This record gives sequence, structure tokens and C-alpha cells, in this order.
Amino acid sequence: MSESDLDIVLRRGMHAEPLPQAALVRIRVASEAEWRASTGQPVRRHRWPRYAAAATIAMLMLGGGWIIGTRHQPGALVGHFEHIDYPGAVEQHRWLHDRALADGEEVHSGQRILVRGGGRIALASAGSLRLAPGANIQIDSAEQVRLTDGDLYVDIPPARSASVHLAIVTPAGTFTHLGTQFQLAVHEGATQLRVREGQVRWSSADHEVLSGPGTQLSIDRDGHAVREQTGTTGADWAWAEVLGAPFEIENRSLADYLHYVARETGRALLFTSPEEERRASTTILHGSIQRLNAVESLSAVMATTSLRFTLGSDSIRIESSADSGKALR
Repeated sequence: MSESDLDIVLRRGMHAEPLPQAALVRIRVASEAEWRASTGQPVRRHRWPRYAAAATIAMLMLGGGWIIGTRHQPGALVGHFEHIDYPGAVEQHRWLHDRALADGEEVHSGQRILVRGGGRIALASAGSLRLAPGANIQIDSAEQVRLTDGDLYVDIPPARSASVHLAIVTPAGTFTHLGTQFQLAVHEGATQLRVREGQVRWSSADHEVLSGPGTQLSIDRDGHAVREQTGTTGADWAWAEVLGAPFEIENRSLADYLHYVARETGRALLFTSPEEERRASTTILHGSIQRLNAVESLSAVMATTSLRFTLGSDSIRIESSADSGKALR
């Protein structure tokens, strides 16, 4: 064997393969245990980082579940949006981005809604809520809505009023419908009630007041109230009339339609004689007035009948076309 071959054999004999990682860990643990046994040091297990990581993961999972629950586990059904005007309405979230709402979307308890362009919610129980542009509401339950800012109009049909329980909460207190149409406005902490039909009960820490048709109640931010008479027609009600549900005239009587217009505009319906009232009841309408509000549709509908109307400040007077001609002469 040459000197170079001998050198190679010696080097190979001195070379050792590295120990596996598991073996190194066992050696370290055994050495640490031996050292602590000889020195009397207690064995310490550093669990805090592990606990902290687990707690963080749990919190994230719970938070994610809460967010998902907020979005996908709605409260009690209150109604649905029949109509939303441009620029729309949004469901407001504390932790998430606001979510745009669309026509036909359901409304549930627990939602906070900002209506930017005006809208109408059909209540599941009966009737509707109309919201002026800028109205901000919170749906507390199927029977309670909180108006924090803006204008709101409540319309409960008289035939269903006894079975519908609805209260509107404002900074001034709670307003409960008693078979009615009424308007509430909250601006800069002050609250104003206008009653068009039926009665509304206002309840607060210091007051219990009933208000009937033609009543206006103005309450400042300190709770001081002023009561006065107001009209049930005119400019103060115009925004709510524009947001009213259109009347389906197909195969409906003229009398049904005229009662709809009278109620939508806060006017009394007057017939000049029983004959005109009978003719209105037997006249059947056809077509559609979907794009017209109550007042706008009146001329178009009446032009197709043998009756004529006079629109007064507080009434709609119906007469035959012959009587109308005599009056003109």
C-alpha cells in the first residue's frame, strides 16, 4: 500500500456521519434533565407562547364567526324594500364596510340602515315605512324601529291597524301607532310629529300624550313640547306621497282608486250625489299608473271615465261631466 492509499484509509476512518436531529434532541433533553437533577433546578416548561398563539387563533375564529353570524344569521323578518331611490340605501356595519341594499331586499331586526335617496319598506305585518333621503334608522325588532335622524312616514291600513303593533323610538321618546298615518322627523336632537289619520301615543319619562289628525307636536332636545294644529295635505307631506306604493288599477273599481287617492293625499272624498258614487263603484278600470303618484295619476284616470273631479286643498269633489259643464256655463 502506497503512502497516498494509506492516507486515504486513515481519513475515511476518522470521518463520522452527523447524528440525526431526533438523536440530538434526546441528547439535549437527557443532558438538561441530568443537569437539573444535580443542581436542584425545577423543570420549567415555557408554555406561554404556545398559549398565546392558541388564544390568538381562538379569538380570530370567534371574531370571524361573529362577523359571519352578523352577515348570514339575520334577526326576525320585519319586511322588505319595495322601492329605493337613487343614490340608494346601505346597511351600516360597525366593523365591516357598509353594504348596498336593493329593491326587494329583506329587512331584519338588528339592522342599521341609512337611506340616501329615499325608500319604502313594506312591513311583513301590514302597511309600510317611508323614509326620506338621509333617514337613518335601526330595526330593534319586528315591532320597534329607532329613528336617529331624518324623516319617516308610517302608513298602517285601517283594516289591519288592530293587529299591527309598531312603535318608533326617537330621542324625545316613543311614538306608538293607533291605526294611523303619521310623519316623524328628527333633526339636530329635536323631534316633530305630524298626524294625518288615526291617533299616535307619545310616551316619555315625563309625558303620555295622544295626538289625532291635524295635530303637530314639536319637542326640543330638552323635552319641551309645543302642540298645535296643522294641515293633513300640502308641501309638508309631498315627499311621503311621492314614495307611496302605486295603485294597481287593472280590474279595480273607480271608487277603490278614488279612495286610494284621497287617503294618499290626506283629502276627503266627496260625491255630489249618490248617483256619482254608484257610477264610481260600477266603473271598472284598466291599464297601469305605475310611474305616477296619486295626484299625478288623477287626471289620467278620470279622463277615461264619465265623471270629473275638482281637487281642493282638503278634498276631492267628484261630479258627472254634465254637472261640470253646467257649472262652467
